[in-house]
Amino acid sequence: IYNNTIDDLGGGGIRIGEPAANIELANANQVSNNVITNGGHIYQMGCGVLCQNAKDILISSNEISYFRYTGVSTGWTWGYGATLVSNITTAYNHIHHIGLGYLSDMGCVYTLGHQPNSIIRNNLCHDVQSYNYGGWGYYTDEGSRDERFINNIALRTKCAGHHQHYGTDNVLENNIYYNVNVGDVVTPGRSKIIMNSCDTAIRSSQHNRNVLTCHPNKDPK
Repeated sequence: IYNNTIDDLGGGGIRIGEPAANIELANANQVSNNVITNGGHIYQMGCGVLCQNAKDILISSNEISYFRYTGVSTGWTWGYGATLVSNITTAYNHIHHIGLGYLSDMGCVYTLGHQPNSIIRNNLCHDVQSYNYGGWGYYTDEGSRDERFINNIALRTKCAGHHQHYGTDNVLENNIYYNVNVGDVVTPGRSKIIMNSCDTAIRSSQHNRNVLTCHPNKDPK
């Protein structure tokens, strides 16, 4: 999917793969050089780009803006266990004005589950405002694993520049989080100030794991 303008959307912009891991896995798709904007008018949870069970995917050089939820979301498998998702590249995207105060628990780039050989690099994220908690720049949510975040920028985010909910074997390298954790500003979805600040520049929370079945040097079971 190249060189398109995708605008004025009831839900999300582009979807790759399905929630269930099917035998015919979506693979070798590219989403590049698109303008994807102004979404979620009916289904507010719509993402700019949603990539679920898939492999060998490139999401690059897109401008994604004015969604009421997340900009780019990949994985959608929960926990540390093995998945079919792998080699997802999210790079050189300009993602801005995300959330707009309508929903919570989101970010410019949101990942879930085990995604070996996946990289998020050279993205610019700014102006993220959730309704309540969780307006983050980069968000490695439940069980995110084997991902590299390199050379990304986050600024003017309500909460942290990066939130690692729980996961393992992820690398954050040479990223810039500037003027993050700014708290609420008035937005179309929330006209009042609920939180003056949210957390910190980088936030991490923990979840117990069984090192016998989820060891850093072994494939997950």
